[in-house]
Amino acid sequence: MSETQRQSATELFLALDKIGASSLSDEQSCQLLAWLHHDKGSNEASVHHWALNRDIQIAQQRLNIYGGQIPNGELIGLFNEYRQQLETAEVKPEWFDTIETKYKLKEDNK
Repeated sequence: MSETQRQSATELFLALDKIGASSLSDEQSCQLLAWLHHDKGSNEASVHHWALNRDIQIAQQRLNIYGGQIPNGELIGLFNEYRQQLETAEVKPEWFDTIETKYKLKEDNK
């Protein structure tokens, strides 16, 4: 897929999210951003992963977390719950592994 095609596809997914036809639920969006916040932003596999970055953009749009914007208070609360789970859990929650499996970021999925 060319860069132009990827950009067009990303714009389509973002537009679909705006009209409520997203591929991510509110819960999945919050989980994905908690996963990203926890320990994954600098992983090379995640930096260059088109589908992951597309979904992060959708989640960011859903939570309205852009500089200078007022975030979606309800979803920020849910995001904080998932973030807290990661900070306090001795074992990663199932949803954490689901994200790594979905985007093929687990060592055994490469």
